[in-house]
Amino acid sequence: MARKVYKVTFERDEDGWWVATATDLPGCRTQGRSIAEARERIREAMALCDVPESAELEEEIRRS
Repeated sequence: MARKVYKVTFERDEDGWWVATATDLPGCRTQGRSIAEARERIREAMALCDVPESAELEEEIRRS
C-alpha cells in the first residue's frame, strides 16, 4: 500500500514570517521565522491531526 503524501506550502507573510499550510488538512497551518522553523511547527500541527511524524511531505515554497 502506498503511503499518503501530504502537500505543504510555505509562503512569506507581510511581516516576513514563513506561513506553512498543510493543504490536505483543513485549518492546519502555522508559522516560523525561517522555513526550517515553519517545517518543524507544521509537523507538530499535523501530529495533532493524527498524521504520523514519518509522513512524507511534498513541499512547495512560494517566494514573492
